[in-house]
Amino acid sequence: MKKNVNNFNRRKKLTAHIAVVTVLLITCGSISTLAQTQSTTINSTAVETLQDAITLTGDYTLTSDITFSTGHGFIVASDGITLDGAGYKITGSKDVASCEWITATDPAVDTAGHGILDSGYGNIVIKNLEIENFATGIYLHGIGQNNVENVRIENCKIHDNGLDDMLDSSSECTTHGIHLVLCKQVNIIDNEIYYNEGTGMGCEAGGNGIFIFGGDSGQDLNLISGNEIHHNAKAGFWCKKQTDHVTLSNNDIYENGDGAGITDTCRGGVVLRCKSSNFLTIENNNIHENNGLGLYIGGNHNTISHNIIVTNAQHGINFGRSDGSSSNYLSHNYLYDNAGLDVNSVHEDYGGDNTGENNAGTTAHNYRDDGTSGDIYFTYAPGPEKPSITGESNGKAGQEYEYTISATNPLIDKDIYCFIDWDDGSDSGWIGPYESGEEVKVKHTWKKGTYSIKIKAKDIYGAESDWGTLKVTMPMNHQTTDLQSRLSQFLQEFFGHFMPSGSANVVGLLPPPTPTVTGPTEGDVGIEYTFCAVATFGCSYVDYQFDWSDGPDSPWYEGYNSGESCCKPHSWDSPGTYSVKAKSRAPCGHTSSWSNPHYIVIEEVQENNPPDTPNINGPASGKAGTEYDYTFVTTDPNGDDVYYYIEWGDDQVEEWIGPYKSSEETTVSHTWTEEGTYSIRAKAKDVHDAESDWGALEVTMPKNKVSQYEILLRFLEHFPVLRNLLGY
Repeated sequence: MKKNVNNFNRRKKLTAHIAVVTVLLITCGSISTLAQTQSTTINSTAVETLQDAITLTGDYTLTSDITFSTGHGFIVASDGITLDGAGYKITGSKDVASCEWITATDPAVDTAGHGILDSGYGNIVIKNLEIENFATGIYLHGIGQNNVENVRIENCKIHDNGLDDMLDSSSECTTHGIHLVLCKQVNIIDNEIYYNEGTGMGCEAGGNGIFIFGGDSGQDLNLISGNEIHHNAKAGFWCKKQTDHVTLSNNDIYENGDGAGITDTCRGGVVLRCKSSNFLTIENNNIHENNGLGLYIGGNHNTISHNIIVTNAQHGINFGRSDGSSSNYLSHNYLYDNAGLDVNSVHEDYGGDNTGENNAGTTAHNYRDDGTSGDIYFTYAPGPEKPSITGESNGKAGQEYEYTISATNPLIDKDIYCFIDWDDGSDSGWIGPYESGEEVKVKHTWKKGTYSIKIKAKDIYGAESDWGTLKVTMPMNHQTTDLQSRLSQFLQEFFGHFMPSGSANVVGLLPPPTPTVTGPTEGDVGIEYTFCAVATFGCSYVDYQFDWSDGPDSPWYEGYNSGESCCKPHSWDSPGTYSVKAKSRAPCGHTSSWSNPHYIVIEEVQENNPPDTPNINGPASGKAGTEYDYTFVTTDPNGDDVYYYIEWGDDQVEEWIGPYKSSEETTVSHTWTEEGTYSIRAKAKDVHDAESDWGALEVTMPKNKVSQYEILLRFLEHFPVLRNLLGY
């Protein structure tokens, strides 16, 4: 690729003229400190500003943040060096010029601006350092047979390096978070690598969190472990050109592949692009929500095990090369809700000899686990196994019973939620989270009847189990069998048949039948509820009395016709399960036995409170025209679901979106089209329409920075003689 000579010459001319103006101003006494090393204070931490890179020939520990106004940050110039950031940050001054002409194998040493550049030195430790706003964050560059060996990058934050637009330059932006060329035994451990940009398409394009160029057939023996790799423009991890014997383990790799400057459709979480990317071990990684593939395997003899690969925008695993992608082995991977297939292979008729066992998934093409057949491609279905529920299968209506539930996910040790259908018109909703295999106690009270309890479980990714069941019986009321009631019924029928004219007088001398009680089965403390008692007693009048089970019996309510209901209100002062019974009395004074109890469950009334003021989290500054994610979260004191009303400060609103669970983080995206400062405001309401106070977050979409060229022209407007002298 040829450099743009006109742009290059223009920059040289501009630099020379700025130098002339500076000399003139210093001579006139107008500026005394221009381009000197400066020291300022930000948050009580000194920030040193340097023009030149720091060349490392020995150990170095930062004592402040450092901003580099041009070029590289640190240049490694000796073996055996430890660079300890001690928690401080280095910030570059990336621009088009500092990101041009970098390639997959050439760091453009003389013109680029990398955070740390190592060309051939080994036994290096880089730790506890934040690196931002350079071309590439860390570039380790082996040269010829001089590999970079034995390097450890640990506990660093590497972010916002590279560009997504090279403007008028004819060069692509081949920049990454970390770039390795001809490197062996490099350990990249416990770092956060995010929001690194680049442009282009193909194997050598920029924008990856970690990019490895193997370069030879030797064993690399690199280890990438324990890192959080997210929101990088192209892929979280990308390797090419004979990268082999690398271990990628225990990383969280998510939301990569959404870069505006990337035109390659092969993007996403982890991409082993080269057909000679062989003998890699990829295990125990969480690869999710990437805008592209979860895992692309272009090479051979790779082992992929115990990974969680879910909710990616293309295939979960793609064996994508017809000239490679063979003899790979999958084991104990969990694949779910990927927009393409869970596993796809370009080798038709199950060619390529890619095998596996004990994986969980649903959809596949030209791949299946050993021992599966037909439409079943994996040993397990995603989600927990069918949960169990144990407890009393026979009991008494109105009494609370305790049950034990448990669910296990065979492949992943993640939290589980359970849903219980009590088969009486009520359910538990999704309760949890619980640990896999944890035994949980739940309680329930039924009315009379036979019920089939059903329970299912789901994992944190939403994959649900089959239903587990348990049948329970709460005995129905039996007809009263006491001798008095049976005799009363018989005599009423006898005298009503043989002595219809005098039956009322005779029946009035008989004991009445036991009444039936009806009414609600649940309620709240302090609220009156009405219960009715009724008995059929020939032609005679009948009286009724109630036992509310919370104190003395009621008085007798007199003078009801046979078959006429006696309905009375009652309230309870404390929560609990109460029985309501009634008995009847004939005119002669004979009384029936008490009825079977009618149960009501009384609960404490909870005062409804509005949700707490929402918290808003997300970038406080950015670039107009770019979409940003913000999270909103509130807690409802009563545990109710919540809705959010969001004002973005640019006349755009989100009107009561939801519902969401209390304390559940909700992510909403927004784009401001114009520069300026905006106040995001959000309030929440619960299902009872009780509203919170407003939460707020101020964000700034700054105006474009003025270039040095524009500053010079504005300055020269005030000095026409100097302007003519310089030819502007």
